[in-house]
Amino acid sequence: METVLCHLQELTDQQIQAIQTLESAQQKENLYYKLDPKAFEKKSPHYQHFLYFEDTELRGYLSASTFDGVEIEASILTNNNQEIAITLIDSLVSYAKEQEMKRILFISDRKDPIIPDLIKKYAGAFSFTEYRLNFDPANFNQADYSPLVLQSASQEDRKLLYRLDHEGFSPQDKLIYDQKKIETLEIEGNYIAYLDNEIVGKIKLDHFQGIIGIYAVVIASEWQGQGLGRALLNQGIQLALNQTFQKLYLEVDSQNARALKLYLSAGFYQEAIFDYYELDL
Repeated sequence: METVLCHLQELTDQQIQAIQTLESAQQKENLYYKLDPKAFEKKSPHYQHFLYFEDTELRGYLSASTFDGVEIEASILTNNNQEIAITLIDSLVSYAKEQEMKRILFISDRKDPIIPDLIKKYAGAFSFTEYRLNFDPANFNQADYSPLVLQSASQEDRKLLYRLDHEGFSPQDKLIYDQKKIETLEIEGNYIAYLDNEIVGKIKLDHFQGIIGIYAVVIASEWQGQGLGRALLNQGIQLALNQTFQKLYLEVDSQNARALKLYLSAGFYQEAIFDYYELDL
């Protein structure tokens, strides 16, 4: 039996199909993985792919992404084969060290029978937990009226998006404008929310082959506490409902009880629990 390990930045349609087949097999065992759909769209310096073949069959896949040159996020599909998982992890660790990365965040379904224990053997420490939520249209109650107006973000909105992302995800930190990050910030899929011509927040929708992910539901700090988060989420859901999709999902930190309650009340339900393990390099 011939084994081949490939490290790629861009995947062929055949390779993507093989990865999706491997993922589907795991889902039949009620195991889920955090794979960024955009990683499959085109070659990008943000994404790395490690594929393990036995003869011509894909037996293992590791998806790695980085956007800051410091930290890599990684998810591993191996059909519960520990030896293949070790090979993939070792390859990623070597690559990360070559790139002078500081750490790797491994993401694992809590029910995965091998990955959590394996990461701990690499001295990876538990970091935090995130819930994957899927949308059920039957449980969605859209209000007849929303005070918000959404407009697609433009190139001129980069600095604004950067500030809103900071308020939404790192409000405890001092805002420091990083020009390099601002210039590379992805605009596509971002919508600016307005209330009476005042900017009050943003939301982002990612699309890939009938799958839509909702990200960055952010209300500016000075507008919080007025019920606008629900209005913004409803507007985002309505944008998705106006399109054809097979799946609409979002993810939320397990400690964010307020957001979790909002999402569940808007028609989402829990699909998976992802635990993050941090490995310092």
